[in-house]
Amino acid sequence: MGKNITLILLQICPMAQLKTNIDLSSYHTFGLPHKTDALFEYESEKELIQFLKTESQKFKNLMPIGSGSNLLFTKTYHGCLLHNLNQHIKITDKNATHTLVQTGGGLEWDDFVAWTVEQNLYGLENLSLIPGTTGATPVQNIGAYGVEVRLFIKSLEAIEIATGKKYTFSNADCRFGYRDSIFKNEWRNRFVVTSVTYQLLNKPQFNVNYGSLKQEIDRLGPLNQENVRKAVINIRNSKLPDPDVTGNAGSFFKNPVVTQAAANNLLRQFPAMPHYPAEDSSVKLAAGWLIDQCGLKGYQTQKGAGIHDKQALVLINNGVKSGSDILELARYVQSNVKEHFGIELEPEATIL
Repeated sequence: MGKNITLILLQICPMAQLKTNIDLSSYHTFGLPHKTDALFEYESEKELIQFLKTESQKFKNLMPIGSGSNLLFTKTYHGCLLHNLNQHIKITDKNATHTLVQTGGGLEWDDFVAWTVEQNLYGLENLSLIPGTTGATPVQNIGAYGVEVRLFIKSLEAIEIATGKKYTFSNADCRFGYRDSIFKNEWRNRFVVTSVTYQLLNKPQFNVNYGSLKQEIDRLGPLNQENVRKAVINIRNSKLPDPDVTGNAGSFFKNPVVTQAAANNLLRQFPAMPHYPAEDSSVKLAAGWLIDQCGLKGYQTQKGAGIHDKQALVLINNGVKSGSDILELARYVQSNVKEHFGIELEPEATIL
């Protein structure tokens, strides 16, 4: 069946390809040896729409996938993954203060950030070295060092999986939240984001008063866009494992957001607890610190799942045979944090 479908699609869409019974080790950053029934790769909206209208009914579950940097597969995926390979970058408009740039959803995020620095377009430098594709950024609302991508997303184009229809969504339509959007909840797996338009600044408005970022910038030299990017990369490389060497999905848990009253209660018990102001007078806590206080930083299981010894937010693959072993460790972490602090950690990674 797989070969016949592939041949049909290649005749319709020369750049598109359907693969069946695919090992997912190289399609997600945990590098686990789970499989998917099918994987459809495409470079244009036309190819995707053609597939959805003619072949998609042959598969039970269809889901978009980027670089798999926020996924934990725990078993075979019974369905078809939709893999966007479009990596275009196009300036669509410019005025005195802003420049609009559209990217194909398959473009690696850090390649795009590097391009913005080369073009002297500002705003995304704090988000350097975050793994993933541009098409995934509005789904996750990625963020780091006091900046979230929602601040710079103007709009996006998406194809509805069930119908093959194309839609354009504004920033407001996305209903962004902390590491969240409508595409992660009500519209989860309903749409494939094919392109994103970012509204970037023509002049710098640096945000460097977060954690150790300013110290690293001061060490590098003058405050400019290149040094902000270098500082972020240096800090991330010092704390986070390279997924090409050690399988991981970056921060596995979200930083919990609690009420001011709950934060005050915890601070009376743990005065050294890091905490930061969040929206609506709430308080954001550092999940990594909570895990570390449970004595779990560097913890390893006999099955090969572990917690990174430099950043407790990161769960790592040290030779596990199944993603279920990582999930088992994640639940162990959650139970420890709940017992010690009364806080339930929510996974940032998508578990399948």
